[in-house]
Amino acid sequence: MTATVVIVGGLGSLPGLWTPVTELLDPAVTVVHYRRPTVAIDLHREVAELARLIGRRSARETVVLVAHSMGAFGAEALARCCPGSVDRLVLIDPSIAVSRRKPLGPLHSARASMVDRVAGLLSRNHRGSRLFRVLQPLLLRRLSAGQVAEIAESLNDSDYLARSVTEWNSYSTLAADLIGLRRRHPRLCAPTMIVTAARHRGARWWVNGHRKLAIELAADHRIIDRAGHLLMVERPEVVAELITEQYR
Repeated sequence: MTATVVIVGGLGSLPGLWTPVTELLDPAVTVVHYRRPTVAIDLHREVAELARLIGRRSARETVVLVAHSMGAFGAEALARCCPGSVDRLVLIDPSIAVSRRKPLGPLHSARASMVDRVAGLLSRNHRGSRLFRVLQPLLLRRLSAGQVAEIAESLNDSDYLARSVTEWNSYSTLAADLIGLRRRHPRLCAPTMIVTAARHRGARWWVNGHRKLAIELAADHRIIDRAGHLLMVERPEVVAELITEQYR
């Protein structure tokens, strides 16, 4: 039996952030990273892109879909819409879809038109460099100098910033679409695990929200203490072990 691990990052995710985890997986495991296009996305497109990435699978292959933060929206949607496309679903500190209306009409158009301008503003004012200085101590503890340099370069890349702002602009649409999809496709066929980072701003609300989500999805729920939202960087050994459990 072979295994493929498909990783779906959260808002503005970089594949390099997952290196501490993927280095701990069995070398025989195939790791595939999903990158969102730099265009406005909805849940239908997210599912289509993920299905295309996974492609035709062998009957002897175990596919584990691992999603972080807002990436959990598309991962759950794929498992609901395409039964049999994945064998296991692991949601790492997933975003919680709440009942908010999607922005409509002129408001939606106005928000969409601001994406490029906001990304340009971030780039011109070196916000990426400031964000990197905040993250650098944590990254240096877990990543190589080369990997940290890659992240620093990305945070000053206008294309990367544009993609991140576009993803942020799509967040409420994805969440609202997922709530509707759960009503239309109530069955989640893939066994699911939710992993919660307990050291989080508003941790009690966050943990309770994940408990309710785990009940709704009939999911195994693991709570990781002394860990922030970037679990794959702060606790890679825990994340790698939880992923390995899915195909061992």
